[in-house]
Amino acid sequence: DRAVQNQLGNELYGEYFLAFNLAAMFFIITDLGLNNYLTKNGVDYDKSARSILLNSFKIKIFLSLVYFAAILLLGWQRNIPLTILTWVGLNMVLLSLSQWVRVWFNVSRQFRKESIIAVIDRVVAILLWLGIFALITIEQKEILKIFLGVQTAGFLAAIGGALLLIHLGDKVKSKLSLSSIKEVVLDCLPFTLLAFFMAAFTRVDVILMDFLLPNSAYHIGVYAHGAVLLNAGNMMAALFGTMLLPIFTKQIKLKEQVQPIMRTSGSILLASGLVLGLFLAVAGEWFFSAYYKTSPSSNHQFYYELKTFIATVLVYIPMALTYVFGTYLTALGKLRFLVSLALFALLLNALLNYFLQPIYLAFGASLSAVITQSFFCLACFGYTIIDLKK
Repeated sequence: DRAVQNQLGNELYGEYFLAFNLAAMFFIITDLGLNNYLTKNGVDYDKSARSILLNSFKIKIFLSLVYFAAILLLGWQRNIPLTILTWVGLNMVLLSLSQWVRVWFNVSRQFRKESIIAVIDRVVAILLWLGIFALITIEQKEILKIFLGVQTAGFLAAIGGALLLIHLGDKVKSKLSLSSIKEVVLDCLPFTLLAFFMAAFTRVDVILMDFLLPNSAYHIGVYAHGAVLLNAGNMMAALFGTMLLPIFTKQIKLKEQVQPIMRTSGSILLASGLVLGLFLAVAGEWFFSAYYKTSPSSNHQFYYELKTFIATVLVYIPMALTYVFGTYLTALGKLRFLVSLALFALLLNALLNYFLQPIYLAFGASLSAVITQSFFCLACFGYTIIDLKK
């Protein structure tokens, strides 16, 4: 990703990052909360995970088609290159499918296998990327195609690996009726709303830049410097959420103490965030210059990009902790609270961006993200403390 950013420059990469965020913002359409619902359903009611997967497969295919139609229509209206948007959308669908087949390992508590599948796509993509760079010289106009192509190959490898690890001999025959689709969709509705509002208040800043800022592609590219590293760090935190949901669900069902594992996971994520903050305070300028090989035309431009980068990366701290406390509240069934909170966070983030972006440009989007994510994290933490004291 860094190589693509450095080679494309802020404006060209900004066009891609806008397409990526549009596709990511509506990613929930490919899932409709199925993954969280199926994980919790499998743990709560001890249903066959294979049966759950088979029942939801046709739904996944239908939702993927709806997703493509939605993002292409929106992309066409905003003049986003449809070739890039289609490819990004395809990778999002494959990502959704890889997460979907990993439900089996979560439900059966095979976390080691689930973790292996979770990183196969990255490992394959990185090895292909390094191999291509070592063997051929890539022109600027081709680099984005190769970047998207190795991601596609990685997702296909992850899906294939997951299917190989699932024992196909114990098949459960299942017929999916219209009524069962309706039942699943209605059951998933709270998860759907929660996932959409959380994705929206996380991604809406980039979408609003396209509306609010002149030369928006450049400023989106500046914001992407920190956002890409934030997404990378968020992958580690997301693994905690993936593992904690079935654990919390089972502990709550058996009326076990959740504080020890909550304290341990929260401490690990908080420590990683504090180390990150200390590193940026001491060596942030050096790291930014070396990592992105910046050669700014002026000090004003450089420090604008630097402060946007640091503020965006620091969003990792509240986002990571939310995976602990938000996951606990999800397992507890407090979806109405979480949906309401996420909707309020979306409105807060949009309002902050509306006022701050015209003044501070991409840095305004970073400030909005820090404020919104901190608010959401503190609200989840406060509700968790209140619940545990009952």
